[in-house]
Amino acid sequence: MIRLALGTKENIAIDVTDITGLTSSLSGASPNFDVLNAAGTALISAQAATASLMNVRCLCDFSNTTTFPVGEYRLFLKFTVGSEVPRLGPINILIISTLIEG
Repeated sequence: MIRLALGTKENIAIDVTDITGLTSSLSGASPNFDVLNAAGTALISAQAATASLMNVRCLCDFSNTTTFPVGEYRLFLKFTVGSEVPRLGPINILIISTLIEG
């Protein structure tokens, strides 16, 4: 689970492994992502992501604390390779009120 502070806007990096060994880069694969809340409602839909080889970076803007209060969220990554459109995830995200613990 990825823990983020309330009000953050940052990249979440995802390393993708192609078990067939046929794909070595997702740069031209139109990567995008969705973020759903605990109820399954999409709060971010088909947001473009950036790929460098098999690493995809999803810039998640959780700065609107009304839309993204403290709680659990799920990120799903999608991209197109040939005729396939895999949906990977969930990547679990926990927004907390502070990252300083003590």
